[in-house]
Amino acid sequence: MKNSNTKQVLLWFSDSVFKPTSRSIVQLYARRYGKAIGLVYVGGFPKSGTTWISRMVAHYLALPMIGHSYLGLGFPAVIHHHWSYHPAFVRSAFVIRDGRDVMVSIYSNMVIKGYCEVEKSLAELSKISSGRL
Repeated sequence: MKNSNTKQVLLWFSDSVFKPTSRSIVQLYARRYGKAIGLVYVGGFPKSGTTWISRMVAHYLALPMIGHSYLGLGFPAVIHHHWSYHPAFVRSAFVIRDGRDVMVSIYSNMVIKGYCEVEKSLAELSKISSGRL
């Protein structure tokens, strides 16, 4: 931050307990006070590269990056989100990625995390891409 005397308050809500509530609070706060505070928004569909772009924007602007369940109070920051567009998001970028690339990213993430087996998920992926599922 440019001004080291500025105190920063960051509220964190546990994902398991307050996730739906914290998303709503952060979104409402961002809509009402984002322009005055200087928030920058980077959003898009999950697995479309929004985290990567958010980190690059935050690094370029020398601002902290805040994710879904975090709420920065009173200081400029880059907000990473998956919300729909709102006119109050003045300084914003929305990442648009080819849906086929998003599917590959989701598939890879599921295999790496062990949510599905490679052979079975390939069969499911081919059904989805051909419109049979």
